[in-house]
Amino acid sequence: MRVKYFFFIIFITNTLVSLSQNEVKIFENISFESDFGYGSVLPHHKAIEYCVEDHIKSFDIRIAKQTIGDKPWHKEYRYPRYGIGYYHSNLSNNLVFGKVNALYSFINIPIINERIFSVNYQISIGMSYINKTFDLETNYENIAIGSKANIYLDFCIQPKLKINDKFSISSNLRFTHFSNGKIVSPNKGINVVSNSLGLYYTLEDTKRNVSESKTFIPNNKITVIYSGAIKSISRYEKGSFYASSISGDYYRQYNIKHQWGIGADVFFDSAIRTAKNLEKYETINNADLYQYGVHVGHDMIFGELVFCMQLGAYLYTPIEPEAPIYNRLGIRYYFNNNIIANLCLKSHYGKASFIEFGVGYCFN
Repeated sequence: MRVKYFFFIIFITNTLVSLSQNEVKIFENISFESDFGYGSVLPHHKAIEYCVEDHIKSFDIRIAKQTIGDKPWHKEYRYPRYGIGYYHSNLSNNLVFGKVNALYSFINIPIINERIFSVNYQISIGMSYINKTFDLETNYENIAIGSKANIYLDFCIQPKLKINDKFSISSNLRFTHFSNGKIVSPNKGINVVSNSLGLYYTLEDTKRNVSESKTFIPNNKITVIYSGAIKSISRYEKGSFYASSISGDYYRQYNIKHQWGIGADVFFDSAIRTAKNLEKYETINNADLYQYGVHVGHDMIFGELVFCMQLGAYLYTPIEPEAPIYNRLGIRYYFNNNIIANLCLKSHYGKASFIEFGVGYCFN
């Protein structure tokens, strides 16, 4: 028995020695961040304005990794930080809108990046849980949120002041959005504008990679993506409807950070059968549920991760659409430069149509 203990102690000792030797490598360029915010819900609908009773009080905690230039896009974006975070807030009315908890990923990009002072913008995307949702009998006033699981989106402008090698502080102007992409109705969404004070503590810091960047050669590619979706109609009609899209794009990447593209879409939306203007049509066939459009886009590239922004117009729709133009906003991840994972929101004039979950292929 004592022999077992001896070997166990030797194992633990060797593990601790190994960790201590690699401590700097484990914690280098890692920072812990916290924000305390105060703001208001934007009452973009009269029924939401009626329910707003209090200000927003929020709290964030994040773990961030500072890039040092070991990938080409790090230097082009002025050495951003990225990581994961947790967000908690009330939503102005605890009985109607409840409270929210969110887990998210983010990237923080400098606009001005001096040694002591910087101005940054931060984009955060994640999932949130809201504990109060619409219920026709018990919570009919909440027309903003129909599901407990929702998307979390946050955009922040952040002036930041470095106190010393370990600590920094910031004041952040933020716009935060919660909605479910019309998977469940109602889905007016909740928009929050707030200001937060941030405190940052860096564990270890290392020098940046100052090696010369390789000359970028503009390139062309073609992508094909298939996506599926589930959507709802209204808070008074139960049930879900299937929707999908097939998109083909030609892209021209003109530098490490950006690419522009043009493409075409074929949409299928079974919810068209419930449209309000169907009385003018004699019959509705499956072929009438398809819509055809073209789009232009411009993307921000962070290595394998791409932020996708597109504006499109319908060329042919057998049934009159919600609007003549549509938007697409989301993220795409390229595995080995070829296989694409797609997560985008299709909308009309800011009103969600459905969330696309898809896969695709890139022809370089």
